[in-house]
Amino acid sequence: MSWRHRKKEWTEAIKQYARSIGFEDCGIAKPVPLDEEARQYEDWLRRGFHGTMQYMEKTFEIRIDPKKLLPSAKSVIVLTHSYFRKEARYKPNSPKIARYAHGLDYHIVLRRKLERLHDFMCKLIGREIEAVYSVDSMPVMERVWARRAGLGWQGKNTLTITRKAGSYVFLSVMLVDVELEYDKPFESDFCGRCNRCVEVCPTGALVMPGLLDANKCISYLTIEYRGDELPDGVSAWTDWLFGCDVCQEVCPWNRFAKETAEESFEPLEPIKEWEWGLWRRLSSNPFKRLFRLSPLRRAGLRGLRRNMRWLGVEPILPEKNKQPETN
Repeated sequence: MSWRHRKKEWTEAIKQYARSIGFEDCGIAKPVPLDEEARQYEDWLRRGFHGTMQYMEKTFEIRIDPKKLLPSAKSVIVLTHSYFRKEARYKPNSPKIARYAHGLDYHIVLRRKLERLHDFMCKLIGREIEAVYSVDSMPVMERVWARRAGLGWQGKNTLTITRKAGSYVFLSVMLVDVELEYDKPFESDFCGRCNRCVEVCPTGALVMPGLLDANKCISYLTIEYRGDELPDGVSAWTDWLFGCDVCQEVCPWNRFAKETAEESFEPLEPIKEWEWGLWRRLSSNPFKRLFRLSPLRRAGLRGLRRNMRWLGVEPILPEKNKQPETN
């Protein structure tokens, strides 16, 4: 069998297996330095649009060159996985939580699937494959690689949009030391004249199509930001306790959002059933028990209480000392 034919067989088998374990799509790109994207990223950092996320500056060199993460890399495998569920509706008098955080932590769920894919590849190719996985957890520009691997384009809301499943998708990246067949980059932009996401952003974080100022982004402020007071120039919003989906809710491409079959993304009971009264009374031990495998751990109980105050909802603290508990 020729080397070219073997590469094609391997590539087809890997994509087929990825879909069999729940990924919607799989694309492959060549691991080259991201020279053009590096200039755009550097400008974004220079303007301070990354807020307090200093790690984005510190890892700049790694982000723009995949071989800084895996010197032996010969292929970048990019995978999409839907987290959309049609029944995800909010009860009256309850907070809103971004859809991606309704179930178990996607880092855990998708890493397990990547490990299964890695094992499959080792058996397929007949040797131990050197690999690095990223599920939004390594200095990797996932959205850039999704476009380069032919999976979709970066919308005006800065998220990856796919024609098959809209934007309610997680992105996973695997760097591997196996040369596979590369897909053609996704060159089209199907946002067209639509500007809905920019127009409806509650805090004006989308300063122009495709350009996000994280300092004003509800997702950043409710999850990553550690300050107790809102930054200057940011007005309070309504309902969103953790994350925000407004720019996705108005996107026409999400009419094609594919419902996930992954049971791990089934909404947890508090997210489905709790009204504000129960969220206000949430204390340390129940928080740890209920959300120990949830993305909400990222903000912690203290962060959720701070977010409540920003929304004009006062948490009810334990009677002992009425002091915020540590997480």
